[in-house]
Amino acid sequence: QMGLFFKTHYPDAHIAVNDIGAVSFLSECRVLDIWGLGSLAVLNEKRNGALSVETLRRLADKDSVRVAALYSWIEVPREWTVAGTWRSDKKILCCGDRVSFYAVAPGALPLLREHLADFTARLPASTTFESSIP
Repeated sequence: QMGLFFKTHYPDAHIAVNDIGAVSFLSECRVLDIWGLGSLAVLNEKRNGALSVETLRRLADKDSVRVAALYSWIEVPREWTVAGTWRSDKKILCCGDRVSFYAVAPGALPLLREHLADFTARLPASTTFESSIP
């Protein structure tokens, strides 16, 4: 679903994810891979034990990342704003039962919320969308 989401709404954007498979296959996005398989800079930081919040901020800024879709185990810079979360009751996701979508670039939040709301109808019945809007 992440691959289809980015193909539809961010086809050639600069994004950050920690599950590059379908996203890289289906879209033309420039991907900052937080896991490190597809981004040598991240891998080198992990090898040096230096993959910190500040490092994520620096790498995302350097790559002009607009939005991110990350599994919940990763700590992100405080200015990255959650627009919404997909939760699966089947636990078929790579690293848990939810993936959160973050607005990384200033001004990216309204459009990301709009795109997530639009894509909700395409989610499988086992996956729900939880908006960050109270």
